[in-house]
Amino acid sequence: MALIDKYLVDTTGSFDQDESETVLEWLVYSDVILDYAKRIVKQGEIAPGSPLIVDGKAAGWYSHGTPYSLGNDSDEDIFAGKVEVFERKIIRGKGDFTIQNLEIVGIFDPLHPLVQWRVRQTYSSKNDEAINSEPSVDDKFLVSVSYEWVDVPLDVDMVTLQPVVNSAGLPFSTPAFRRKKIPVISMTRKEYGNPVHKALQYSNTVDGEYLIDSIIPQFDGKIWTVTYNVKINAEGWLDLIMDTGYHYKDPVNGWIFPILNSGDGTPISEPARLNGHGVPVPENSNDVYNVGPFHKYSLSSIADLKIPDPCSIIAVPPL
Repeated sequence: MALIDKYLVDTTGSFDQDESETVLEWLVYSDVILDYAKRIVKQGEIAPGSPLIVDGKAAGWYSHGTPYSLGNDSDEDIFAGKVEVFERKIIRGKGDFTIQNLEIVGIFDPLHPLVQWRVRQTYSSKNDEAINSEPSVDDKFLVSVSYEWVDVPLDVDMVTLQPVVNSAGLPFSTPAFRRKKIPVISMTRKEYGNPVHKALQYSNTVDGEYLIDSIIPQFDGKIWTVTYNVKINAEGWLDLIMDTGYHYKDPVNGWIFPILNSGDGTPISEPARLNGHGVPVPENSNDVYNVGPFHKYSLSSIADLKIPDPCSIIAVPPL
């Protein structure tokens, strides 16, 4: 049959501000003489989420990396470590000796052998399964939201959505500006692998509407605390620049010439609007031409960082 009984005989703990640890110890009994430590570990292991105590009796122990939970106690910051199996004692056994009051009293050959083991498991933050795994979007994150403000040309009325032009129907020569709100999402998590290389590689790069502004790693001698600062711009991070200049391109031969004032023939002192092909736009035209887009930032993939989509993080209510 293998393991026939388990008793949780001891639980001890040490707790301070930086680190907590809990040690559980069991006495377990097997009716198979030829089962040894490794098989005892496997037979007593229970699935994560299963209770350690069922109907007042010990059910077994957790696999490495499972968060601690015992009765009314639970702690998601300490995790199951390795299982130690020791002090094998044959209470009765075929072709072996029997023990009474911790002394060998003789050879006993019953039909039903019984072997006692002592099992110990330590739960600690050092046993976090993330030690040996890559970061994941499912990791625990601390998230905060702040805002930056940038000035952008006021070319469209934000209420009426009509173009902003002067009384002659032309764009203002010195355009008005408006403040635009840029959300900044800061996501912080614990990591065990050195994140400095990815901080250098991915900081100031763009994935669609997300600018990975900066990745800030901090190391306390045990673990890295990494903050990902992501800025969101619904219009994206490509630059559209109004087509203006002091020179024009001859459409026949492609030569470049200065644009001259129509009155005195001197070079213009303010940039003229161009039509996207290097030709000046007539002064009475309402047409506005943009060139670009231009990539202001290197492209990257936010998925490579194994961080969640900042706009899709969902809080899980407590059970």
